[in-house]
Amino acid sequence: MTTADAGRLLPAWVLHRREYRETSLLLECLCAERGRVGVVARGARTARSALKGLLQPFQPLWLGLGGRGELASLRTAEPRGARTARSALKGLLQPF
Repeated sequence: MTTADAGRLLPAWVLHRREYRETSLLLECLCAERGRVGVVARGARTARSALKGLLQPFQPLWLGLGGRGELASLRTAEPRGARTARSALKGLLQPF
């Protein structure tokens, strides 16, 4: 991971996930720029984690990665190409 990549969000797909220790996940992701990347998502399995439902296999995401070496640390994750809940709800509540 270079310092230029630290603040950027990269388009990626989650290929595989497995539990790691008490509260973390190990992910295999496919990034457009970096290829296949191993990522550790610390605290992603806790009850209050916003990432719990987001880090599922075959989900297109924007990932913010950090760290050095072969295993990157997940900084941020956002859905990519999906409608937000607010826009979906707005479409349902519009009158006919």
